[in-house]
Amino acid sequence: MLEEAVKLFPDNPDINFNLGLSKSLLGHTDFDLYFKNSLKDKFNPHYLNIWIQSKLKIDTLSEEWISGIVQNNKTRTSIASLYLIIGLGFSRSEKLEDAERYFDLVLQSNPNVDDQYEVGLQLMTLQKFEKALDLFVRVIEAKPSVGAYNNLGVSYLRLNQVDVALKYLIEGHEKFPNDDFLLTNIVKIFVSMKKYQEATPYYEKLIPLGPNNYVVIYEYATCLALSGIADKARDQYTNALEMAEQNNDQEMIAKIKEMLGHLNPQEK
Repeated sequence: MLEEAVKLFPDNPDINFNLGLSKSLLGHTDFDLYFKNSLKDKFNPHYLNIWIQSKLKIDTLSEEWISGIVQNNKTRTSIASLYLIIGLGFSRSEKLEDAERYFDLVLQSNPNVDDQYEVGLQLMTLQKFEKALDLFVRVIEAKPSVGAYNNLGVSYLRLNQVDVALKYLIEGHEKFPNDDFLLTNIVKIFVSMKKYQEATPYYEKLIPLGPNNYVVIYEYATCLALSGIADKARDQYTNALEMAEQNNDQEMIAKIKEMLGHLNPQEK
């Protein structure tokens, strides 16, 4: 049916793309013409990425072909963006050394902030955290975002530089105080370090962002208990227990009752 549609609408990019994709998924190798036609009048990065993956699946992606793609499309998008799309194609086809080579070419081609951010994400998936954190620092300087701060913090964590990771996560929280993602990672790090008193003020900022999240309230209560603030911990456990019972969460109910039992040994 798609082949008939292409005959009727030979210049329609979506029909050409879908026919190329269909042929690729069915294991046919004559998809090049249709992917090429899908990009003829308007550049579409998603279409190009799928074309690359389709060619890699049958190992027909040559440097000459890539050079042609870059030359044919460099007036429609930046060279950096083209290299990024090619790198993503290699990455999603699990050809990781080639992917990293093209991500490096992105960085040599005057990338914009969004391209740098995307390369940083991809380098994290390749476990190249030192290279990734340099990019996220640049991104934060030019265009601060929750994602950039969080990924910078995670990169430092993976390099076992916990204090630096916390520094950037807390800096990100100060810029984006209503983001629960950054706060969640901050409290997780403090708890993993058994710094329960340091965690509690961040829990107190996190809870209002999701006041019905009884799991977070339970974690907060546990930090209070471990910090020796028993009365406040008891109140928070009781609050969390009421919510867990309303949701019939038997696992959490059992956990909370156990912790209350430790705080109220006479009730055990």
